[in-house]
Amino acid sequence: MAVDSVRSIRHSTSAAIEKAMPCAGDRTLILGTRTGRLRTGLPYSRKTSARGRTTACDCPRRFPKPDTTVLALIAHFSKWQFPDVDLLHALGTDAVSRKILKGGVLYPCQAIFLGQTVPLFPPAAVVSKFTKRLNGKDGTPSFVAVERSGVMLNEKMTRAEHATLIGLAQVTLRTDESARLRYLKGTEVTDALCKGAHGAKK
Repeated sequence: MAVDSVRSIRHSTSAAIEKAMPCAGDRTLILGTRTGRLRTGLPYSRKTSARGRTTACDCPRRFPKPDTTVLALIAHFSKWQFPDVDLLHALGTDAVSRKILKGGVLYPCQAIFLGQTVPLFPPAAVVSKFTKRLNGKDGTPSFVAVERSGVMLNEKMTRAEHATLIGLAQVTLRTDESARLRYLKGTEVTDALCKGAHGAKK
């Protein structure tokens, strides 16, 4: 993955957070993506000031610390490791972030680099049902989020996937629980994946 492409992903995410443009009558923003024409609505995280004005929330929510006891069971396998960015654990420990992830795909880069569904498992499932899968050679995800525990990364994760995952965590942590979400439709996800197939994951 070229360095410029990774920077492009990070820039797209930063632009979505810092230059949010609310749509009239709706608490959403329009996210311009690396795919160009395809844009989608994302929640516009806000807070109310003392004067009753609604403002954008620039600071991410605080999230619970990871449960290293559960994650260590995954780290037991040589191909899995703890993330180098603590922020990523929020995808598993933050209740609002988990709810958002279960809802669907927020923007094209998420589908292209992280897949159509996020591997989010309850602790018991990781231990009892997914142990062999997480250590397998085929169909192994580049990361896994464990509910109320945190996130673990697979050694096969690319720089592009890593950058996209960080961006996803930044977006979910800046999203209010009450914000109305506009997930990509099935046809939009398919379109994004088709466009991403032209070298986007190299």
